Amino acid sequence: MISNDILTGTAMLNAIWSQQHKDLLDLLLPFVQYSIGKKYKKGQHVKLAEIASSLDKELGYQSIPNEIIQTALKRLSPSVLKREHGEYWLQVDLSKEIERFENERKVIKERQEKVGTALASYLNGKLLGKKISIDESLDLLLDYFQKNGLLISRTTDEIDSIKKSSAAKMEYLVGQFVLEESKKDSVVFAYLLDMVRGSFVASAIYLQPKNYTMESSSFKNTTCYLDTRLILNLLGLNSKEEHLSAIQLLEMLIDMGARIACFNHTVEEVTSIIQAYRHSLQNPYLSPLPYGPTLPAWDEEGVTPGEIDTFLAGLHVKLRVAGVRIDDDPSYPAPQNYPIDELGLSNRLATDIKYGNEIALQRDVKSVVYVAIIRAGRKTSSIENCKAVFITTNSRLVYVVEDFLGYHQLESVSPVVLASKLASILWIKCFAKHGDYPKVKLLEDAMVSTAPSQDVLDEFFRLVDKMKAENTLTADEAAAMRSGLFQKRELMAYVDGDATKINEESVEMVKSRLRETYSLQDKTEIEGAKKQASKAREELLAKKQQALFRIDEAGEKARKRVKRALTLVTIVIGLAILAISIALAVHAYLLQNLSYGLSAVILLLLDILSVYDTLRGRWKLLSKLINRCAETAKNKAKDRERNKFDFLFVQ
Repeated sequence: MISNDILTGTAMLNAIWSQQHKDLLDLLLPFVQYSIGKKYKKGQHVKLAEIASSLDKELGYQSIPNEIIQTALKRLSPSVLKREHGEYWLQVDLSKEIERFENERKVIKERQEKVGTALASYLNGKLLGKKISIDESLDLLLDYFQKNGLLISRTTDEIDSIKKSSAAKMEYLVGQFVLEESKKDSVVFAYLLDMVRGSFVASAIYLQPKNYTMESSSFKNTTCYLDTRLILNLLGLNSKEEHLSAIQLLEMLIDMGARIACFNHTVEEVTSIIQAYRHSLQNPYLSPLPYGPTLPAWDEEGVTPGEIDTFLAGLHVKLRVAGVRIDDDPSYPAPQNYPIDELGLSNRLATDIKYGNEIALQRDVKSVVYVAIIRAGRKTSSIENCKAVFITTNSRLVYVVEDFLGYHQLESVSPVVLASKLASILWIKCFAKHGDYPKVKLLEDAMVSTAPSQDVLDEFFRLVDKMKAENTLTADEAAAMRSGLFQKRELMAYVDGDATKINEESVEMVKSRLRETYSLQDKTEIEGAKKQASKAREELLAKKQQALFRIDEAGEKARKRVKRALTLVTIVIGLAILAISIALAVHAYLLQNLSYGLSAVILLLLDILSVYDTLRGRWKLLSKLINRCAETAKNKAKDRERNKFDFLFVQ
């Protein structure tokens, strides 16, 4: 089957890429050489068209540009092919190369069979009464990869067929399968990663048919404008996987020197989505959508309207910090130099894409037109030199715009590029630093595919309204559900992404989860209040202890200060009295005795000792008075300090 060939081809491309990281075109040479060896014998004329057909039908390389095949044939000359007048003839026997290629292909196919077997088993366990074969499961996997931009689909018809053949339910189940295999870190998940890595290499080759070397130029001359979904992902408002993928995409662009920006109308759209989410929280029954806009990260966190207002107030700052500049609208050129039929593009998008409102349509039109105006009509086959590009996660928008503007035939860089395709080029350039990006992208797409679908939510809320009208649900319960205060992914898992499985039991499950959530929230709030009260008591006790220490410290300092001062004064006065007494004794002695002998000196010393003894006898009394004054000063100081902390001791 064609799905087997495509998946096998991408996995083989990864196997070759993992062995050599030098030249993109060299990775395709084994496939081209195999096609030549299978179709021609030595000496036969090799025709480019037949090789292209073989690559498409036998190896799964659909609509590969002839320029790539032509360059590959040149590289095989003269070692494998003989070239004369622009034509090629096979000049060697390729049987050994064919045998080696087929052995490698057999190994890849066996791995692919394991993936198909595991997926078929998973789907059959979910789809009771319906039998999915291995080939059918691989078809579904191929559809899943193509819808998420992980494999090349060149026409809008192919995208339409994907949408028809891969219903939302099947897409959900494949995405859920990827997530479960990732959690198990299984061999099957490793094989899935091989396919995705190979698809990245293939995308890089398709998008850069003239740029094969790994030492390619930087993006320093290119401004990359992000769409609304990428901005929401970057701000962390969708799933964690989408946030991580957006961050890595931005980091790779910055590493390559690109300028990251968004248009004013994109910021306006982001703002309107956030405001609508806020409105739906406060007024669930007045929401423009039956269940209100959803932002999964905020659904999980349970943000409040006040927190959303704060977020919106800092939105521009958050974007600048993330490295995203907000550009003003470019000036419109004169009518004769206008690069795009704006009205025609608007009508085509309105016809081919289901927009929720006219404003969203016109914003997409503006983004395409503004990039074309910035390019000033210039066309290039290299993203590095295209000057500006609008990066989107909307594969349908990319294919419709490319088809309308004729970029499939021109092989030029479209004004709009799918984020996953651009990421493939960036991953090749930044492999050493961002080698795990394919895994991040695979998980991001799985999360997007398993997000709550509109069909499931429409049916769920229809039933909620019905049960409310029948009084089996209270108005508060219905309002809580409409506000999105429950895990929508849990609802999707409960019904396996199938809207037909929505019933009253589903609503009761959600109601039960809501009660558990509120009960847990109440318990958490009570526990939180207790912890806060306990913490407040501990803090109050600590403050009281600190206050008592400061009061005691102030009193002790005052006591020591006063005691030291009074003691010093007492000593000074005592010494003064002693000095005066000595002076008087000497004076009296001199008046009575003119001669100054030994007896006079002895009598003088006895008088001094008598005065000292008198003063010493009074010292104990003076010390008691000093201590009493010091204690009085201490108590007054403590009273003054205590007045500062009265509020701590009020009962």
